[in-house]
Formats: sequence, structure tokens, C-alpha cells
Amino acid sequence: ITIIDSGTINSVIDVPDNKTVLDIEVETNITHGSDADLDVTLINPFGTRILLVADRGSSNDNFVNTVFDDEEMPIAG
Repeated sequence: ITIIDSGTINSVIDVPDNKTVLDIEVETNITHGSDADLDVTLINPFGTRILLVADRGSSNDNFVNTVFDDEEMPIAG
């Protein structure tokens, strides 16, 4: 997926059963010319936003095989 400047990419994760999520691990594979331009956010079905990262990195650092884990570190920007 190419992320254009000032663009938005949505990716949906379907949880088919009405279950409570107790643990979150998110792996990203994002390449972009300027990572500091990126904000990565999870949005639950009720609209609650969880910011994974915002305005971090520099030119061509990328978020390839980057894992955000709520048990290993606080998930925040």
C-alpha cells in the first residue's frame, strides 16, 4: 500500500465474535519517505482511538516489522 502525503489508509481487522480484546500486538510494515509525517492509530468499533505512533522517525526510517505491544511498552505517540 502506498501512502501518499496528506492521505489516509484504512485497514480493517474483523473480529467475528462479540469478544473482549485483552491483549493487543500490532505489527506494521510501512515504508514512507518521511516517517515523522505518519500517525498510526487503532480505532475500535465504538470510535475509541488508540494512538500507536505519531511524528516519530525521520527520512526513510520506516516501520517495517515494527511491533507495538501493550505489554512491552506503553502504546502512545
